[in-house]
Amino acid sequence: MAGILLHQRQRTFESAADDEGDFLLAVQHQRAAQAFRQQIGRETESIAAVVRHHLRLRRDDGCVVLPPDSWIQGGFNLCVLVDVRSRSPSTPRRVVFRCPMPHKLAEQHHPGTIDEKVSCEAAAYAWMQDYCADIRIPHLYAFGFADGSQVCVSAFSVGPAPPVPDTVG
Repeated sequence: MAGILLHQRQRTFESAADDEGDFLLAVQHQRAAQAFRQQIGRETESIAAVVRHHLRLRRDDGCVVLPPDSWIQGGFNLCVLVDVRSRSPSTPRRVVFRCPMPHKLAEQHHPGTIDEKVSCEAAAYAWMQDYCADIRIPHLYAFGFADGSQVCVSAFSVGPAPPVPDTVG
């Protein structure tokens, strides 16, 4: 019997019936994630521009969004990898541009959930960078909201950032 490829496994309706998970919801999420990945893939120039801006790169510095097959998809975020080439020794060589996946946060049914997630995560990162420098976490350079507004974390940071500069988003 024909099936569907779900999470890298061929699934049939018989195998779905034996599984306690919500098969139809999993299929919907997989399709939504694929559509979101394609949408983000059309925005690579914008992503590179945002990274360049927040890292304060010079014109001769390079900033390249890596191909979609190198991106990392977790449970709630799509992480776009960006290579940076700069003469400045303090500039990271690779950053991660995290994009919350709207379908996993029910943004369509509960508008504002993405902004709430980003706000809470950014606050936790900023607090840890300021007060828990001995705990290694990725450095948060900036974050943005659905309305297009962006915040540069260094603008309100009160302490030194840990020496692990590898996250934008």
